[in-house]
Amino acid sequence: MRSDRLTGTLALSALVVLAVATTGLAMLQTRAAREQVWLAEPIVFSRHRPPAQALPRVEAQLGYDLQAVGNGYAVPRSFLASLPPALGEVERAETRKALFIRTVLPLILRSNELIGEDRARLSRLKAKRDSGAAFDRFEEAWLLRLAARYRIKPNGAPEDIGWAALEHRMQPVPPSLAIAQAAIESGWGTSRFAAEGRAIYGQWLWGDGEGIVPLKRAEGATHKIRSFDYLIQSVVAYMNNLNRHPAYADLRRRRANAAAAGGTVSGLDLTAALAQYSERREAYVDDLQAIITGNRLDRLDNARLAVR
Repeated sequence: MRSDRLTGTLALSALVVLAVATTGLAMLQTRAAREQVWLAEPIVFSRHRPPAQALPRVEAQLGYDLQAVGNGYAVPRSFLASLPPALGEVERAETRKALFIRTVLPLILRSNELIGEDRARLSRLKAKRDSGAAFDRFEEAWLLRLAARYRIKPNGAPEDIGWAALEHRMQPVPPSLAIAQAAIESGWGTSRFAAEGRAIYGQWLWGDGEGIVPLKRAEGATHKIRSFDYLIQSVVAYMNNLNRHPAYADLRRRRANAAAAGGTVSGLDLTAALAQYSERREAYVDDLQAIITGNRLDRLDNARLAVR
């Protein structure tokens, strides 16, 4: 009888240990899932394919034409990791420009989509705060990371993070403007920085970060052109720059006013706020406006990505 009781006790103990272990594993899995949801890299780089070498195969990879997009056709989620090597070999300027635009447009739309996803998440957290519920540590970490990205200094606790300032900066960039700036800064995708470093916006870098030294850098200068592993990283960094740098506060103000008035925010209307993007100042703005109007880029401001 004593043996039976001992066996029963051991069996019960084993069940308790198993239950505790199972519960602990479930908690760890839940915690890992929460961390993945809130803190993982949002860009799925495996979906960004290397461009084909031959031009016809690049055309097939992209799978759309600009006229269809101007007529309301959704842009396929055709994300290239870098610019097509054949781009510089295209002799006809209009064909080369169209290929460049078709390469960068999906990346610009995806970058704007990422901003929209972050805004939606921020809105949900704001509603949670207004309800009196507390944030968990993953939500707090995400908020603090977001504030750091947009250079918003928290007013203490994460729930006082500066919501209005964040919402003001977390806005999309009109595709026409993003394309025009990429065209100027990368020579329509043919520059050394674009080819070697997937850098299409000419962003300067100081210090130890990854970058390319300009061949004609002035004596005593230490800046580099920031380089990237994937083309979309260049687009995301460019949008971060416009959305947080003090030099572009007027652009953000104009964009907010245009959005409040309803309708599509025009890239052409925002160009006047970008004189400080280049040492050429007003001449740079004139070039932006000429590229947008001359290539009818305004028709792409309503472009959208195909549904997943």
